[in-house]
Amino acid sequence: MDELLTEFITETNERLDQLDADIVRLERDPGDSELLFEIFRLVHTIKGASGFLALDRLGRLAHAAETVLGRIRDGRITPDRTSVSLILETIDQIKDLLTEIEALEKEPPGNDRDLIARLEDFAEGGDARQPLAASDEGPSAAAIELDEPEVPLHLEQETSGAALPAVIPGRQRAAEPQSPSRASIRVSVDLLESLVDNVGELVLARNQLLRVAAEQGDSGIEAALAKLDTVTSDLRDGILKARMQPVRHGWAKLPRLVRDLGVELDKSIVLHTEGGETELDRQLLDAISDPLTHMIRNAADHGIEAPAVRRAAGKPETATIRLRAFNQDGRVIIAVADDGRGLDLAKVGGRAVERGLVTRAALAGMPPERIADFIFAPGFSTADAVSSVSGRGVGMDVVRTNVENFGGRVSVATSPGRGCEFSLSLPLTLAIISVLIVEADAQKFAVPQTAIVELLRIDHVNDARVRTIGSLRFLTLRGRLVPLVSLCGLLDLPDEGEASVLETVVVMQNGHSWAGIVVDRVHDTEEVVVHSTPPVVRDIGVYAGATILGDGAVIMILDPNRLVASVDMTPDEEGLPPVEEATLDEVADDSTAMLLVRGATDVPQAVPVPWVARLEEIDMSLIEEVEEGLAVLYRGRLLPLHLVNAGVPAVDGRGTVVVLSDGNRSSGLLVDSVIDIVEEPIRIDLPATRPGLLGRAVIAGCATEIIDAAHYLGRDGGSDANERRSEGFA
Repeated sequence: MDELLTEFITETNERLDQLDADIVRLERDPGDSELLFEIFRLVHTIKGASGFLALDRLGRLAHAAETVLGRIRDGRITPDRTSVSLILETIDQIKDLLTEIEALEKEPPGNDRDLIARLEDFAEGGDARQPLAASDEGPSAAAIELDEPEVPLHLEQETSGAALPAVIPGRQRAAEPQSPSRASIRVSVDLLESLVDNVGELVLARNQLLRVAAEQGDSGIEAALAKLDTVTSDLRDGILKARMQPVRHGWAKLPRLVRDLGVELDKSIVLHTEGGETELDRQLLDAISDPLTHMIRNAADHGIEAPAVRRAAGKPETATIRLRAFNQDGRVIIAVADDGRGLDLAKVGGRAVERGLVTRAALAGMPPERIADFIFAPGFSTADAVSSVSGRGVGMDVVRTNVENFGGRVSVATSPGRGCEFSLSLPLTLAIISVLIVEADAQKFAVPQTAIVELLRIDHVNDARVRTIGSLRFLTLRGRLVPLVSLCGLLDLPDEGEASVLETVVVMQNGHSWAGIVVDRVHDTEEVVVHSTPPVVRDIGVYAGATILGDGAVIMILDPNRLVASVDMTPDEEGLPPVEEATLDEVADDSTAMLLVRGATDVPQAVPVPWVARLEEIDMSLIEEVEEGLAVLYRGRLLPLHLVNAGVPAVDGRGTVVVLSDGNRSSGLLVDSVIDIVEEPIRIDLPATRPGLLGRAVIAGCATEIIDAAHYLGRDGGSDANERRSEGFA
């Protein structure tokens, strides 16, 4: 295809997505003259570029839309539902034409006479005294300033950081100096994918070299390997960052979707967005398009009441859907909330019983969040009738399936009469991930670290927390019943190893469900390159992909969501003992998981578990003094160490380090001992008295110092940041 035509199609499609959102905004705010100017300019530019490229059919359609917009600009037509619908219909037709032009590499035959006639009739009805042709409008100042030469959209060539300006008769736009840091070029997705593949191979080679050096104990190449490790990590981060895009690029079509749903359902709905600058991998941004569409359609149809019902409930007639994105614990959270009626949990539970998803006895003891999870079951719907928008029971099932396919999680929170919020928890990227290597039946498997709650060693014979209910084994973990199942059993592998009293349990999470997966052995964590699942094992359904370890071994990456979902979470029909039911009911939504540690003093410290990447035992003689303080060589790089009420480190023996991470940086806390992990609501009673603390609280019956993990990761932002980090505590 001609390069100029390709550039025109690419840039026009980008502008049309923005045009959709701008026109919807104009309908809500007809007095925004700057917005109207921008809309008119974009349509006029499309018309001009079409004439330059001899795309006559496209040019005629854009000209007719421009005429209507000119009447709106002059105040002769009001941008109401009727006029906006007609303009949006024209934009849709332009999009369809662009699709055909891209496929045929030329303009398709035919005409748009009917649509153009409707546009002309509407413009004439807006002001019958005015002629229709834009050229007959007269040389008003506004018309002169808006008039542009008929040239392609892409008018700027970036050379040495400067831009060549386009000239507009009536005025000349001054060229704005463009700094090299702002300069940009277009790069094909295929080239980026090739670079990601190559840097993945480089990461693999680095891992192999680090393993060989560790096995041979060759100190001569340690410095070179440390440099290679740093450069490889920086290169990996840079390439992955090139794939990142602000999530607002994936939201451009949503205002139009909400507006059209409001028209179809005869409801007044507005969309508010927050956090559009939050960045996400381009591949993931494309993948969440369908889930977001389903969630918004569900909110508009099921969640939001009719205007009359909202008035009777004391709500404004215009409902609001809020879409926000933010970073949390090394993941991107995208939340869709509405101010509608909320989920009818009684109805949801009743439908679940009708469909055989749960028994009535088990339903009676379920917390609300588990009941709400039934809406994600295949074919599940609470609608009394099927509409053109929803009611077939496929929307939310598609949401969970699609999100879990790329390592994400979805959850729902509801408040009767106040609305619902659906949250998507997404990995930053799919190309390179951090995994824990585990072993079952002498075979190694990789588990994505983002799904791991914690690792445990339990005495399954004498541990009072382990109990058998019917045919299932459960572990009572901080007021929560966690089913225990062996990885060998889940994968149908022969479990021929020697029986041991001690079991290694990897506790995984999928939404509100937890499961304890018993493995034979835990090895180490690694950064691995994700490859697609081989066809021969794709239908098994518990693998998320494959990878190659540093020793060259090919292993499978387990899909934690499907693994947890495959575990039977429900005890036998006789149910749980009363004490366990009470314990489950008492688990508060605002509980915070904390790692309790102890230093040289008797005062325990608590670290929020989401910041904890790993617990390590290190050789104290390896600790070095650097300019910034203490450090230790950890996985090929220097890990900063901080003393948290710990005594002066001994020169020999073993020490315990709590490794903190925010996904980009790591730091270590040197402690004397690890006490436990607790999960309970935390209320900070006393303010912090020194940097590195959030304050003091009573945890597990003891006065405890709450450690500010962000401070030790070099993310301290003063007292305001300290207050923001304390918001998660009561």
